[in-house]
Parts: sequence; C-alpha cells; structure tokens
Amino acid sequence: MTPEHRRERDDRVNDAAATKDVWYVLARARIEEAPRTLAAAQDAVFRRYLPMARTLANSLCWGNRAEDPVEAEQAAELGLAQAVLGWRRPDSGGFEVFARASITSQLRRLPAASVADPAGHPRPDRQLVAGGEPSRGQS
Repeated sequence: MTPEHRRERDDRVNDAAATKDVWYVLARARIEEAPRTLAAAQDAVFRRYLPMARTLANSLCWGNRAEDPVEAEQAAELGLAQAVLGWRRPDSGGFEVFARASITSQLRRLPAASVADPAGHPRPDRQLVAGGEPSRGQS
C-alpha cells in the first residue's frame, strides 16, 4: 500500500471515529443539559452532513438547479438543521435517511417555476417530484 493510500485510509478511519465521538457528545450534552456543548455538537453534525444537503439541492432534476440555486441550498440547509435539531437517538443509526427526508421536504416547498430538460429548455408539462425525477403534468 502506498503512503498516499495509507493516509487516505487513515483519514477515513479518523473521520469515522470523530463522527462517532460527535454523536456521543451530542447524546451526553442532551442528558446533562449542557447547552453550549449541545450547540457545538449539533453544529459539528450539521457541518458533517452539509455536503450531502448541498448535493441534494444541486441535483433537483437532470442535474439542473432550481431557478435560484442559492434558494435551493438554503432550503436544503434548513431541512438539515431541522433534522439535526429533531434527532433524538443517541447514535447516528438512521440519521442520514431522516436528514434526507427533511431536506427533500424543504426542497419540495420551492417553487418549481420551470424544470428544464437536459439541454436547458423549459418543460412546462413537467414538474419536480421526490428524488429529482420528472413527472408528467396532468392535463
């Protein structure tokens, strides 16, 4: 194994351990009612899952963004924040699914003014549905 691969593997192991520690700190802060520690742990969880939220915001449909990509990212961040604040389990088991549902819920609330086809042409007969897949509009 090359030194670069060892370093990448070590980084992944360290990231996994740090993530597990954050969940432990989060659970302890809730039990001990330590607001500053709780806020710091929630912030760490939020930052850990922020790339996932942004990816969901940027992949609404065919890789095209909503009319306002900043608005889509803000909606995704709001959904993630709600997931972090609403999570009550002492570990991360199932959190990613929970967070994706919360993020998707916020993204669905965005106006789907013009969902474009892969070439960027508006498709007024289509609307955005869950998972970024297009759906034929009802006529």
